[in-house]
Formats: sequence, structure tokens, C-alpha cells
Amino acid sequence: MYFEKEYICSITLAGAAEEVLGKLVEYSTPNKNILSEIRENISASWGFRETDIIKNLNGARNLLKHFPDQEQVSFKPVDDSILMILRGIENYKKLKGGVSQIMHSFCQDEHVTKSLQAIIDQ
Repeated sequence: MYFEKEYICSITLAGAAEEVLGKLVEYSTPNKNILSEIRENISASWGFRETDIIKNLNGARNLLKHFPDQEQVSFKPVDDSILMILRGIENYKKLKGGVSQIMHSFCQDEHVTKSLQAIIDQ
């Protein structure tokens, strides 16, 4: 869906996959899911509250999932799509020990890598 520029669909489906895979990682391996690792590392390094970190990391997914009436949340569909897909891939990798060919191709795609670099440089 990402490559068809269906970014909203990519965010919601990758978000669901990331959540399910994350729970499987927590329940069936000694590893922490990727969201827990990100949350703990940012909190420890920068002193932010973990609830604020989660709110920001899941902002786009929650906006699309719940359509909050009173809360202003902005998102960047392309960027948030890439980040959510990568979170799902990281959880899959933790669960299975590797990635599928299509996951590998996504991670190596020139547009994805350039977009990810632009996100990092912001």
C-alpha cells in the first residue's frame, strides 16, 4: 500500500501489525517490543514522560483510528507511514529472527531511505 501511495492505509495497517507483533514479542520471547525500547530509551536519555512519548509516537495512528474531536494532532502521512512500517518490521525481526524479502526490499528502497534520512535530519 505504501508504494501505491495509500499512506493512510499504510499507517493503519502497519500500526495494527506493529501492535499485534509487539504483543507476540512480549509474550513469546525474552525481548521487549520496539515501542517499549524506544519509549524507555527516550525517557531515560531525555527525561520525557513515557505517556507523552507514546502519545507522540502513536499520534498519527490514533488520529486515524479514533478521530479525536477535541484534540489537535498533526501528522505527515509519508513519514508516519514509513516509521510505522519500520516499527512493524522491527517487531517481526525480533519475533522471527529475520525479515521477509518484501520487508528487506522496503528497507532498501531508495525513496524510503531518502525519506527516512530527511526525517532524521529534521
